[in-house]
Amino acid sequence: MRLSAGGGGEPPVCVSRESPLFQASDSIREVETDDRADLSRFLEAVPAPGAAFDRSGGLLATNEAWQSLFARELGGDPVVSFRLLNTRLSEVAGGSDLDLSLSELTLGRERTVLLDRGTVLCLRGGSLDDSVSLCWIEDVTEVARRERLFDEFERLVTGGAWSLNLVTGELVISDGVWRVLGSGAKAAMSTLDAWIAHTDPADREELVRRIEYAVSNLQPYEHEYRIHPPGGMSRIIHARGNVVGNERGEPMMAMGVFRDVTQERGIQAELNQAQKVKALGQLASGVAHDFNNVLTAILGNAELLRMTLNEEGEAAGWADEISRAARHAAGLTRRLLSVARRERTTSETVDVNELCDQVAAVLGRSIDRRIEVELDLAAAPALIVGDPAQITSALLNLGINAAEAMPEGGRLTMTSEVVDVDPSAAAALHCEPASYVRVTVADSGVGMDRHTLERVFDPFYSTKSEGTGLGLATVSACAASHDGAVDVQSSPGKGTRFSLYLPLPERVSPKTAGGPEPSVARPGVLRVLVVDDEPSVAGFCRNALQSLGHVAGIESNASRLVASLTQGESLDVDLVILDLNMPGMNGEDLLAELRRHAPGVRVLVSSGHADNATRERLIGLGAAGFLPKPYRIRDLDGAISRAWADEHQAPAPDD
Repeated sequence: MRLSAGGGGEPPVCVSRESPLFQASDSIREVETDDRADLSRFLEAVPAPGAAFDRSGGLLATNEAWQSLFARELGGDPVVSFRLLNTRLSEVAGGSDLDLSLSELTLGRERTVLLDRGTVLCLRGGSLDDSVSLCWIEDVTEVARRERLFDEFERLVTGGAWSLNLVTGELVISDGVWRVLGSGAKAAMSTLDAWIAHTDPADREELVRRIEYAVSNLQPYEHEYRIHPPGGMSRIIHARGNVVGNERGEPMMAMGVFRDVTQERGIQAELNQAQKVKALGQLASGVAHDFNNVLTAILGNAELLRMTLNEEGEAAGWADEISRAARHAAGLTRRLLSVARRERTTSETVDVNELCDQVAAVLGRSIDRRIEVELDLAAAPALIVGDPAQITSALLNLGINAAEAMPEGGRLTMTSEVVDVDPSAAAALHCEPASYVRVTVADSGVGMDRHTLERVFDPFYSTKSEGTGLGLATVSACAASHDGAVDVQSSPGKGTRFSLYLPLPERVSPKTAGGPEPSVARPGVLRVLVVDDEPSVAGFCRNALQSLGHVAGIESNASRLVASLTQGESLDVDLVILDLNMPGMNGEDLLAELRRHAPGVRVLVSSGHADNATRERLIGLGAAGFLPKPYRIRDLDGAISRAWADEHQAPAPDD
């Protein structure tokens, strides 16, 4: 007769290929059940302890492994019936009745028994025909121990544990990993090939290389890669483990742990970005002073030159071109400082919708005519407190970036709306829960891949061969300086959406109508002393003052000036224009000395890279105003007029 999957009227049961049944040869599976010798030969072909019972539970035959098991683990001679087997196992497993069922085992069910001494036995069954039932008892103590270790791994690590049978290819992953990757991942990623197929394409080749190296050399394995489970969020996985071989040095098993490091790497990326911006700030501050001094001289002297030339002459055009180039360079310096400091230089009431209108008008005149510009400005109110120049620059950069993403034409849409950002959304945007004016600039262009999205706001990163890499970095800086946020959504071929969030203030004063500032009466002829260690800047400033009708002199050494004041010499001037950064005594110290020794003299402080806090501190110390470099003659004239219009001066300190 042949082996059958079931007996009686029971439905067939598939016997697992891991069962010892399948370790017997085909010739031995052809046995006559009425011949006990045939049954014994069949059982001996199976390495696990096995026995054959009739349907009443009486013992028909056993193999040597069965007899050895009873002598070693189950206390004495083999039992003569299945009922006595239940009794014997119950005795060595704590005394409680296990209530083993021969019919259940015959139908393919398993029972695991933990003996007092720690041995774990697994009972499996099958049938030869309606009259003979088979039972195997396997020692699975080592398997159970590995499962406990696996569970302990999962408890100790953030993520979970894994094991890979290098002979069968079976991949076992703990539930902790599936909890991280999402409910849909387990069914789709339960094999090694499927797992690798869901890793990021950019990481896949290196992952396979490392696995193959570890297996072939029986070496520890450690690697970090991105994985994209179906229906779940992409994660960054840090995997490590060891490869175990047999006595012949053949790889048999690899096992280790997974750790979800997505949040950790996100924090690290933010820290790296902060360090990068800090380094950029240090570089920018170091360069800005000298560069803005040079630009002040170039821009100012070009303007003085232009004043002496014929309006229609060729030389006038050259002077204008010098001025334009200098202003462009000054703009690059301001953008660099804006990215580095991430702060706004002015604070005033700004109508965001009005700025959007202005930017859209500029874009409509300057970008490819095949691009349709659409506006939908629904934000009401749209008044915020901020730096209009910085916001305008950010919106222009977004618009230009969108236009360049549509080389064949398309649609550029700029919208505004008031949104309430709740705590969960605020956490994702890295801003405070509040009400914001959200300006969205969307395009129907080529879109961006994941790698580009990850670096899109990095300073100096550009996908264009001639780009500076500062455009979108200034957008990020604008958001940060206004305590807002910026978000981007994009995918290849599906366009891009940038959203700039600008917080609505609790109170805002009415916005003044656009146009020039109210005129300020100019003072009469002033006696002015320019204190600057850079001859080209000091020379231009003196010449500019003289062109405005003032009397001007130069002092290049601040310490020498203070020494003369300390010795009682009078300072016979109305105004001092001093540079903030000078060797020896800096401008802030000089301001304090001037307030002490010449309290009636007004002081303008000039610099190319002073931040807001420094400017406010200088005004608090008694400065009549601040003049940012590079400046033009009209900027100088306006600063002097405002200083004279403001009667407030900080009191001189007591002696």
